[in-house]
Amino acid sequence: MLRFFPRNRWLRRSLYLLLLVLLGGSTLFGYRYIVYYQSLAYEERMLAELSRIDPDWTWEKMIAQSPNLPDDHNGYLRLKALLSKYSANYSPVISMTTSLSPQSTSLALGPVPNNLPPLPARPRLADLDHPLLEYPEFKKEFDELLMEFRKQVNYPQGWMPIPRGEDLLKGTATPVSMFQQTLSWLNWDAQRQALMNAPELAILDLRAALAGAHAFGTPGVLYIQAISRKIEQNSVTTLEQILAWCTPSAQELLKLQDDLEKTLQQCPLVDGLRFERASNYQQMSQIAAAMSDGPALPGAASLNAFNRFLLNSRYPMYAPADRAHLLEDTTRAIELLKSNSPEIKAILMEWESEIEKMQESQKKGDGEFVNNMPPSQWLSSQSKLSYYAMIKSHFSWQANLRCGLGAIAAERFRQSNGRWPKNWEELVPQYLKEVPQDPWSDKPLRMRKTQEGLTIYSVGVNRVDDGGIPEVLNLKLDVGFRLFHPEKRKALP
Repeated sequence: MLRFFPRNRWLRRSLYLLLLVLLGGSTLFGYRYIVYYQSLAYEERMLAELSRIDPDWTWEKMIAQSPNLPDDHNGYLRLKALLSKYSANYSPVISMTTSLSPQSTSLALGPVPNNLPPLPARPRLADLDHPLLEYPEFKKEFDELLMEFRKQVNYPQGWMPIPRGEDLLKGTATPVSMFQQTLSWLNWDAQRQALMNAPELAILDLRAALAGAHAFGTPGVLYIQAISRKIEQNSVTTLEQILAWCTPSAQELLKLQDDLEKTLQQCPLVDGLRFERASNYQQMSQIAAAMSDGPALPGAASLNAFNRFLLNSRYPMYAPADRAHLLEDTTRAIELLKSNSPEIKAILMEWESEIEKMQESQKKGDGEFVNNMPPSQWLSSQSKLSYYAMIKSHFSWQANLRCGLGAIAAERFRQSNGRWPKNWEELVPQYLKEVPQDPWSDKPLRMRKTQEGLTIYSVGVNRVDDGGIPEVLNLKLDVGFRLFHPEKRKALP
């Protein structure tokens, strides 16, 4: 056998080294091959399972199934037309420092003051009014705009073109902040109407804000949905102020209650997670395709740059498993949310524990999040961080609106019976279809009588009943709605 090897010692050693390199290279290639096809098999299993559960899960199919509302029934288009009409003469830019002259071209009234006295004390109207309202021409134009906004209650459905891709890159996406501020004007005016003893108009403002938030909150676009949910929660907060300052009629309250019930029948997070799952899967596929051409050499001689170089070189063989982890985690959360299963709390606790471990590992490491994650979960773990925050926000939204729903029913009961209800059973089914559940505890919302009236509250994100007292509600330890006795509703600070 030795006759096949060169007699020269250096040539022989070179040949041995070459054989070792070839053996190592073939072993590495075989390892990458096995890992890649195991990873690919995992992804194919998840794709088959997902096609069975949700056949229309892909991005292209969801876009193709966008609702086809007639333009004259599309609340989003109506809001957009109103803004276009009135912005011809007035700029909807918020500015509290605008020139206070009759020639001012700003339709801005600024944010709602946050220094209002604690409830049930009512502020003075001057605390909410803007100096521009002193000018008749401006006030006339603005009152006309508010009247048009109130008609939004007749257009609760809406669909906005999804601002993705080229629209976002070119800056032609829908001006989200404009819609957000426009709908916040309605909450601001609801406060003003309550102080002017016009509770029916105040309730109409809130109903219009809810309808606008619904029409504007395109299903699937999570950042737009988050704004819509915030508007809805602000409307419930404003309702608490209205009921502390005046007494709307039971008929108007019933209309608002119906609107809140319809809002709660939606599960916006399910649609949002479906869109995020599809779009993230598409983006992860594009990233893996770009990395398959080979990683770029590190530009700087640092451990962090070298680690990232190694990660980029290893990631393509783990990419299918990473996408499979994304599909599995997101689909699991979606199905539990759709079935309203209490197991979603266990998912939250599981994710919370994983996130804490990742963050702790990041602190002990070099500060690079991805360097402390296995390659098979590089991108999917980062999506999990955002999903965790989204689900927590969803439960807080449910708790807030359900407290508002229960408070309206309790106020209607008081107007009919001259006292507060003793328990939920007194409200169902005449004033409520069913007992509102606390999304954080999976038990009925708490109802507690106080010296001032009645408090309806959720245990909140810490899942501990902290009593629902004002100090606790201000700290957001509990989420609640305070109702006040009628004799306390007109007290000045």
